[in-house]
Amino acid sequence: EPVESLGIFLNQMARVVAYEGKMDEEDKQFMDSILPLEKYPETYRPCVVDRLKWDEDFNQEYLNEHLNEFMSTYFSLLIKNPKLYIEAWILNTFGYWAPNYWEFFADGGNIEKGDLSTFYEWDHKGIEPKNLLGNIDVSWNTIFDYQGTTIYLAVINWLVLFLLVVIVTRARSYIIALAPSLGLIATLFIATPYVYWERYGLAEYYLLPVYLFILCMVLKKQRG
Repeated sequence: EPVESLGIFLNQMARVVAYEGKMDEEDKQFMDSILPLEKYPETYRPCVVDRLKWDEDFNQEYLNEHLNEFMSTYFSLLIKNPKLYIEAWILNTFGYWAPNYWEFFADGGNIEKGDLSTFYEWDHKGIEPKNLLGNIDVSWNTIFDYQGTTIYLAVINWLVLFLLVVIVTRARSYIIALAPSLGLIATLFIATPYVYWERYGLAEYYLLPVYLFILCMVLKKQRG
């Protein structure tokens, strides 16, 4: 559904309504069409959009049919309330770029915060994902423990961005190897529905050895 990729946009607009920001009548009419105006203060949460988009009165069908009007309202509110928009973006994304939140290193929820029905089904049937690496144990609960803690994703994102700078300044031909990761980071910065969730950056965790390998190759090429 379109709302799944509009989470941050929707939260920015909801903050304007919840905090009584500047709106004209057209803005109010559209925001009221997707959710009654009086409900925004109770459904808006700075760090997650789910409570808003899953509210029983949220009119997702109207949103789907009026995406152009949604975007025009988005920019209309942006022009009138830039400060509220910036605050909303920060509060909905800081888990992916603010490295000083060290408590995220101990975030034990991991994948467990999501839908575990597939895992339970595997356990019930005695099924494990197929391991193509033979005797090496790479099951989902050893490499990426669904209940355990991992490296804070913001640290990995900054590593990738640092690597981007190194590549741009020393070996631009290597940038294609980093392109998928940069696309993933961009997605987290503009479309995440939740302030921090490791599973959204799962590919980055798996690619950590690749990042280090690329860095070594770039430095070696520079020396050569």
